[in-house]
Amino acid sequence: MDELLVYELVSDHFAKSTSGRSLYGKLTALFSQLLDVVNWKDISSTVLSENSRLIVAEIGRKFMPQGIEFGNIVGAATLIIMTTPHGPVGYVHDVVVDKHYRANGVGKKLMQEIIRIAQIHNLKELNLTTNAQKRPSAEALYLGLGFSKKPTGFYVLKLAQ
Repeated sequence: MDELLVYELVSDHFAKSTSGRSLYGKLTALFSQLLDVVNWKDISSTVLSENSRLIVAEIGRKFMPQGIEFGNIVGAATLIIMTTPHGPVGYVHDVVVDKHYRANGVGKKLMQEIIRIAQIHNLKELNLTTNAQKRPSAEALYLGLGFSKKPTGFYVLKLAQ
């Protein structure tokens, strides 16, 4: 595998891109492997929000005189930072690795970058959920990185389609 870059995507990346639209397209295609509905407005809102961080894994980036030609976006994850009564905490959402690049350490590198960012922001804890029955390798990754499984239930109320 070519050199893997793992970094926080910021709005400047779209300005420096030789084609910001293609970057959105690459991210939309990647997230569609995980989510039923994905659109560029939601991706853009994630990047622009002061409480969220979009971490991406990329291979094949080229630096051109007119800007950056982004390579293949092979993984991404979102970190949400919230202030709670017991202090700042992080929630990890939408971790996805392109099906062609799984089992190559991409997910681990994404999570290590999220942990690094969480430490910089002095977060007290990181929380995430995963479907261990459908994604046993994801559960093994999280446990291997030091996450522990809580015995509490996780409840969801869907408010919008």
